[in-house]
Amino acid sequence: TVCDTTIDKVKEYLYCSLGGMKGQKANVTLVMISDERDSTYRNEVMGLISEFSHMTMLDGDAIVESIVAEAANTGLIVKEMVNNYVTFAIEAILRDTSFGLTEFLLVRRRKTCRDCETNLILK
Repeated sequence: TVCDTTIDKVKEYLYCSLGGMKGQKANVTLVMISDERDSTYRNEVMGLISEFSHMTMLDGDAIVESIVAEAANTGLIVKEMVNNYVTFAIEAILRDTSFGLTEFLLVRRRKTCRDCETNLILK
């Protein structure tokens, strides 16, 4: 089964999943991590969050790639570590809720294709 990741379907998914959080007082920052390289599509997905005044979305890939590049440029790591494997490994830590950096995950990809995530409540 191929998951429908068109902008309209992603919008439905976000609105359904995040709609119940509109009444919460806390500001929420979402971090988008994706292997999608189409910058227009990525920007459109990130723009969908503008409907939620208490939420922002950051481009996690760009942030991680920038930090890894800076670490290589300053000699903290070898330049050979500037690659998608290192980026993926760092993002795996961000996705792992056991580290306490992440309170919930919204996952929509080929094999994980729910229409909605329910009961998203901040701790």
